Amino acid sequence: MNEPPLVEPPPLDLTKQNEGIAQRSDPESLRQFVTLTKIDDPVWQRKSMAGDRLGDEIVRLFAGSVELTFDKGAVVTVDGPIEFRPLSTGKLELRRGRLLASVPQKAVGFTVSTPTSNIVDLGTEFEVAVNEAGESDVQVLKGEVEVAPVTQDEGNIQKWRLLPDNFNRASFFALPQIQGPVPVSASLQGRGGQFQGFVSLNGKTAEFTSPEAFNDVRRRAVTELVRSQENALRQWKEFVDSMQDNMQGTMKLNGQEMQFGSLQDVMRLQNGMLEKVLKSGNNARDSNFSGSININGKVMTFTTREEYEAARRDAFGPAATFGIGDVLGIAPANR
Repeated sequence: MNEPPLVEPPPLDLTKQNEGIAQRSDPESLRQFVTLTKIDDPVWQRKSMAGDRLGDEIVRLFAGSVELTFDKGAVVTVDGPIEFRPLSTGKLELRRGRLLASVPQKAVGFTVSTPTSNIVDLGTEFEVAVNEAGESDVQVLKGEVEVAPVTQDEGNIQKWRLLPDNFNRASFFALPQIQGPVPVSASLQGRGGQFQGFVSLNGKTAEFTSPEAFNDVRRRAVTELVRSQENALRQWKEFVDSMQDNMQGTMKLNGQEMQFGSLQDVMRLQNGMLEKVLKSGNNARDSNFSGSININGKVMTFTTREEYEAARRDAFGPAATFGIGDVLGIAPANR
């Protein structure tokens, strides 16, 4: 995922200056636990100066920057436009915008929550950005953080640790606004170009090493759920199970051939095959093309797009629903 863009929030009604104060009955809400230690040209709906204190309240900063020092020691710098809410001496909610957190040893465990992720500090310096859709991006600069997606299934939460010299960045994608189970998608990136993507749906998780395959499958999972939730959930289980199967063979289209040893290979190489076809002057969407799929010794040939679709579904089964082997690059809804 590209770094989430920050969009300036709409103007607020300044007559409702106290609208953002959270109403809670627990002791934490009755006291102030954050100090404004630095203020640089802030544009917001409040009159504050360095040294002022904050408690549990929603803060909207339209421009400028502010440094917050939590009583337990965490130092957080925020730049407008941003909307955030200090929740306790060790926790902050970031609704949109960008922050930089520096956490000393005495404040280890400092937590940032977003609409799509939870970040727990393990003694470090890290950045978090949230865009208008709620998608979040986390990057560790020093030390270590633990990250996890926000999910409906609280009993089956995946967690990852980010390190500067390993996987140092995580992206969490917006949850679809649909009824029933929804796919939870996250990816990890490393300085050396490493990539791991995860799509979890109804207790079954598919893992990817190809960014293209990850993005294709997570989008198509939503498309299939909208079309038929029952079919999508059944096919998703079969798809994830089939990713563990041994699968070897070749795909050939208009003279271009690729070899694969797993579904991961198919997903990673299919985009390369499409590019080669287009560069050769052929039109991958044209019905006048020919090729074959050879999988585990079984060969299926085709001379039209319709025959290719039939061969692809025969070869890859439930995986074909989520774009596996789809060198045509055609979304299911358009077939």
